Amino acid sequence: MTRPLRYAVWLLIGVLLSAAGIAATLDEGIAAYRNRDFAQAAETFKALSDEGDPRATFYLSLLYAKGQGVEQDSSRSLYLLKQAAEGGDPMAQYNLGNQYNRQGAMGFDPGLAAAWWKKAAAQGLILAQHNLGSLYVIGRGVDRDLDKARYWYRIAARNGSQKSAEALQELDRLAASASEQQPDPGRSPPSLVMVDTGWLAAHPGNRFTLQLLASRERNRIEHLVSGHAWQRELLLHRIGSGNKTVWALGYGVFDGASAARKAVRELPAPLRKGHPWPRALADIGRRLAR
Repeated sequence: MTRPLRYAVWLLIGVLLSAAGIAATLDEGIAAYRNRDFAQAAETFKALSDEGDPRATFYLSLLYAKGQGVEQDSSRSLYLLKQAAEGGDPMAQYNLGNQYNRQGAMGFDPGLAAAWWKKAAAQGLILAQHNLGSLYVIGRGVDRDLDKARYWYRIAARNGSQKSAEALQELDRLAASASEQQPDPGRSPPSLVMVDTGWLAAHPGNRFTLQLLASRERNRIEHLVSGHAWQRELLLHRIGSGNKTVWALGYGVFDGASAARKAVRELPAPLRKGHPWPRALADIGRRLAR
């Protein structure tokens, strides 16, 4: 072996031994931290931080934040946290994102929170992956994008996050509910009938409609009509209620109250929760406001 080659081999061995020594010392520092020997942990982490170890710098920032093994110093803690994040430590990146996601010393900046969580999420940190999904749901610091929210929730769920799995289920539930409320473009617009005495005279009074709601504001009912797909005609009528009159909306015309109740299953999910009830056409005729 030539002398230059021998020198290179020894240099490489030295580098490897040095790296192994740092790793072992970092483990010792973490063990001291977990055993609450904060003075020893601070000494170890500081030595490694001075050598440029981002994970040690992150742990050192925690010690300064809580005043454990060192004098408490929030400014020093945040400085070290940012240094560790810029050095590539995912937990530091996650914690720095947390700092920007609230009103604190770093200032509220959801865009920077998202940027740091993206870095941590890309390194596989589940907490950051879940938080990033939540940002895409609410559109904070990023454009609202439910597809990207699902993407990050799904990755976090695969990595073992039960919270992300539940968030995925909730997104699917909301999507299913929204699809039920959207009108079918292939279906004809609903037939909206204005019920008056002439219309009532043409229909037996012992027949029923399924009353959906009553409101003093007609535009509320019209908004409801336009916002859903319907399988039957809708009956708009104005009825007297005490000294007031209100607009009411009925769904379909049925031979009896039982048939009207069965039709509840045809309604969009939000309306089924409103407990619609059968109302005889004769009752509408008695209370119809002129």
